[in-house]
Amino acid sequence: MGQFLDWFWNPEFWLPPGMKWTDLRSTDEISYPDPADVYYTVLYALVLIAIRYLVERLIFNPLGQSFGLKAHSALSAPEDNPILETAYKTKGRGQLSHQDIEALAKRTDLKVAMYLLRLFGSSRIMHIMGKTVFLGFFKVLSIPFDLKAYYLFEFSMYWSLLITISMDVKRKDFWEMFAHHVVTLTLMALGWFVNLTRMACIILLLHDTSDIFLEAAKMGTYVKKKTFADVTFSLFAIVWIITRLWIFPFYIAHSSMIEAPKIIPMFPAYYVFNGMVAFLIGLHVFWTYFIFKVIRKALASGEVTDTRSSSESSMAESEEDG
Repeated sequence: MGQFLDWFWNPEFWLPPGMKWTDLRSTDEISYPDPADVYYTVLYALVLIAIRYLVERLIFNPLGQSFGLKAHSALSAPEDNPILETAYKTKGRGQLSHQDIEALAKRTDLKVAMYLLRLFGSSRIMHIMGKTVFLGFFKVLSIPFDLKAYYLFEFSMYWSLLITISMDVKRKDFWEMFAHHVVTLTLMALGWFVNLTRMACIILLLHDTSDIFLEAAKMGTYVKKKTFADVTFSLFAIVWIITRLWIFPFYIAHSSMIEAPKIIPMFPAYYVFNGMVAFLIGLHVFWTYFIFKVIRKALASGEVTDTRSSSESSMAESEEDG
């Protein structure tokens, strides 16, 4: 096992030429990220999941009910429905087309359940663009306590999202979201191990910024405050485009892929890092497509709905394609 770890953590792969892992050990004068801290983030994630469970049930559920939202109750056995039973016996499970489902919904007067996507919170941290991301790279850059706390909290949050993703409402982009969480966690781990903390924190900041408006739009939709929901969703779309389709690729990724090689010598792990950055950009473009679908449907129907809703959780796809 020791030989495998020595091979895996070969500094020639993970660090710039001439550097050793001992160069990143903290001293009395300067503080570097401690790789052992990453292991604790899994435990912190379990704490966050427990806190989320308690807060949802003790605070947000009663608060939602005070705004007129109905609490989820245990499902009871449905009444006999000859139309649905005949369709099931005729075509079998999973063989119904979108048109079949739409027709059945109209014949049986079934309502379509629509949901907005679930993301998470907001955070505040540094604002550094361009080449300054890499100035003071590695040995000169110390990590202050507030930055460390922010980084590890975000690390724990993404662990909690990855752990609970299969428990939440399943979307059509389930695997894309799963891959996003895995890539983000890998980027954060790599950034922590090799002291790319400023770069990683900027990426986290850009991911967090738009979520403030998305969560506000979701709440407005749930409590039927249409104007509030429309305004906040519009702000979300604007901020998303600015942060994820402009700043991230043209400032952060450009700095990482084009400007960084002029400042620091390149090494294998850095190409892995940039590959995952490119993957995130691709996911942002993919989700932007869904955002524009929501905008198009909202302009046509006057109602904001999530076009990612899974047919396993609702009949949204039939509504979408109809």
